[in-house]
Amino acid sequence: MRFSEASPSDQVAAIRGRLMDAGFLMGPAETSGLDTAILWSETVRVALPRHHKFADRQTLSWEDVRDERFLVPAAMHPPGVTAWLAGCLGADGPVPRIEEHQVSIGNLLGLVAIGYGATLMSDRALFIPPVEGVVAIPLEGPGADVEVRVVWHPGNDNPASRRFVSFVRNRHRTSATLDVLPGAG
Repeated sequence: MRFSEASPSDQVAAIRGRLMDAGFLMGPAETSGLDTAILWSETVRVALPRHHKFADRQTLSWEDVRDERFLVPAAMHPPGVTAWLAGCLGADGPVPRIEEHQVSIGNLLGLVAIGYGATLMSDRALFIPPVEGVVAIPLEGPGADVEVRVVWHPGNDNPASRRFVSFVRNRHRTSATLDVLPGAG
């Protein structure tokens, strides 16, 4: 087995092209024609500079961060993120300011630390070594949780791939999730 890190849209394209057996997606991605299974859900957090006016809050709402400049790593910015973010911020609000940067999440957090903007991260990103001067505050309300899904091609007959997908699905099985969504997208 070989593992690669890629944007959701690149993973989906590779799976459709049979260049990759399975992928792990978080957030919006067009997966029609592929099989998907929800593995778990994670809370979205807003990374802000420590000196930000909301830095001492326990939670934030989308309304609180409506006017922030959001920084995203270009390689991991799927096309649906802007629409998803705009929907979370409310249809009647301003179009979110989203800037793509050709940097890793660690360097993006460095930009947050110096006050250049905010970024969104999930619970799993808390395992990234902390960046001094950055706080990560959970969001609450609609859209504050994102699903992590495994995605694969329904016609993939590679036995190792099928065993891997089965292993992942069984490892993360809960009573509330893990329905296979054939071609659901």
